[in-house]
Amino acid sequence: QMTFAIIASAIISGAIAERMRFSAFVCFICLWSVLVYAPVCHWTWGPGGWIDELGAKDFAGGIVVHESTAVSALVLAGLLGPRLRCGQREQEDQPHNVPFAILGAALLWFGWS
Repeated sequence: QMTFAIIASAIISGAIAERMRFSAFVCFICLWSVLVYAPVCHWTWGPGGWIDELGAKDFAGGIVVHESTAVSALVLAGLLGPRLRCGQREQEDQPHNVPFAILGAALLWFGWS
């Protein structure tokens, strides 16, 4: 369960980049894990959960992880507003570590093949 919770927090982190301090993000994730993620897990995977009783089958965590993080990230991005440097970029962002970018692309390509 905690692996799914950590992956969910990583998905949300994409929505708060350049919008929130790291310490605030850690506090948010701790609260979000208890107040949002745990109830959705119980509703979906737990015995007697109302989503489970509706007949939903969530074999790979699609409802719990992706649906809850997508909605949470959208709401959080809307509440926080635009990124700090939005519209103020004098030069395009350059990749910081080209070998790691190539390694990441190779891993994704290998994983999807």
